[in-house]
Amino acid sequence: MKLFKLSPSLLLAVSLLSVMGGCATYPEVSYYEPAVISGNVQMATLVGSRVKTTWPLDDETTWPLAIDGQPVRGRKDAFATTVPLAPGLRTIQVALTQGSFFGQVAFKVDVKPGAQLVAKSVMQGQRFAAMWIEDQASGQLISDKSIIGIQAPQATFIPIFIGR
Repeated sequence: MKLFKLSPSLLLAVSLLSVMGGCATYPEVSYYEPAVISGNVQMATLVGSRVKTTWPLDDETTWPLAIDGQPVRGRKDAFATTVPLAPGLRTIQVALTQGSFFGQVAFKVDVKPGAQLVAKSVMQGQRFAAMWIEDQASGQLISDKSIIGIQAPQATFIPIFIGR
């Protein structure tokens, strides 16, 4: 007994849609680009830092994650790359990794023209770190020191039940 009949073209359309339905599209990411400044105002710069540690610990890498809500290109791998900043009030999100452990904090910073800033951190035990932004030349704090918790990514697992 036949319940329904599919035409070949309908079958082809359904097959194509089911295959194409698995194709993912990603929104275009808008990366941070410094504002264009007119006149004689100097841009400031921001760079990350890395603390070398000894085995078995991984290096502590601190880098600018986002500026004014826009992600910075390169992220962790480009921690030593200088990021230009337009002077003025900026929200700078800084991240820290040590192996698979990760933490982040956002700072409101009044960036001065020509300033050379560096994002720094220091581990405080195994699960916490102090993070801040300072002037590279003078070592003066530009932000507060913020104590953050760092954590490993949550493990994803699938239970496997073995029956008897």
